[in-house]
This record gives sequence, structure tokens and C-alpha cells, in this order.
Amino acid sequence: MKQWVILLSTGDVQAQVYSDVHPSMNATRSWNATWTAYEVPRFGDLAREKYVPVTGWVPDMALVKARLLAQIDDERETRQMTLLTTGGAKKYIYSRKSVEVDRSAGIVATVLDALSLTDRKAKYPYAAAEAALTGEKLSAVLKRFADGITSSGSAELIEAKAQIAKRAVKAAASETDAVKAATVIWKTS
Repeated sequence: MKQWVILLSTGDVQAQVYSDVHPSMNATRSWNATWTAYEVPRFGDLAREKYVPVTGWVPDMALVKARLLAQIDDERETRQMTLLTTGGAKKYIYSRKSVEVDRSAGIVATVLDALSLTDRKAKYPYAAAEAALTGEKLSAVLKRFADGITSSGSAELIEAKAQIAKRAVKAAASETDAVKAATVIWKTS
């Protein structure tokens, strides 16, 4: 049994078939006069190769890059989704804590800790409530909030790594370079 690749007039692969005779002569298959069939030593990997008459199977950089870019996007999405917290209330609370951390940026710990109870509750309600319950200093609670945001808020880093990898894949001149460029070290801490 011989292996054949059938090309459309555009050069795209229509099919890869086993046949003892030329596919145009096979009575069980319909044949279009614009198609061309070539006997090949092996079937191609249509996810990454195209058939070029005389040359044979060659990497199709458009296919290779599209597959690698999709893999990067899928992995990025998976990693970023693990950072999100389910539940609307939690998301709201985390966003409010983030505002408190931003509001406290650049303020010396002694100044934060010296705020009146009224100012604490007005400017830092979540941190003030936790500090009151735990006995911690307001600055310590805000630092813990900030550390939590930094450690779990690596969505930005994941996004940046994905974008850098995607640019490198798009710029790659060979399949080897594209695969190497798509190998992202995702660890964020």
C-alpha cells in the first residue's frame, strides 16, 4: 500500500491516503481535476508541516507559530484563572483592600500607626477592622495585605511573560527557534 498526499490547487493538503493506485484512479473516491497527488514516503504532521512538491514535507511556520501561540494563551489563561477568587464578595473585598494598600503607599509606618480610630476607619476600613481584632499595628496589617497582593497578584507577571514569549515566537525564523521561544518559565516567585 502506497502513501499519497492530495493537494488542492492552492497547495493546501486536501487529504493523505493509502492507495495501491494513483488516487485519481481510485473508483471509491471522488476526484477533482484541480487536485494533484504525490506519492510520499510518510504522512505529514498537518499540525506543523506542509507538502512542497519536489522538496517534500517542510515545517509550515504559520502552523507552528499558531499552535505555539495558542499553547501560550491557554497556559496563561489557566495560570491567571488560578489567581482569581470565586465569589463576588471576595473579589470586591480584595479590590477594596488593594485600594487601601495603594492609599497607604509612601506613608511611614509610624504615621499610619498614629492615626486616630476615626481616620483609620475612614481611610483603611478593612485594615483597621483587622488591626482592632488582632491587636496588630495598622501598618503591619497593610503590609500583610500588600504582601498578599504581590504574591497572588502575579497576573501581571504572567501576562508579561506570555507577551514576551508570543513576540519571540512571532519573530522566530525556524521551528526550533519558535519552540524554544515558546518555552516560558512561568514561576512567578
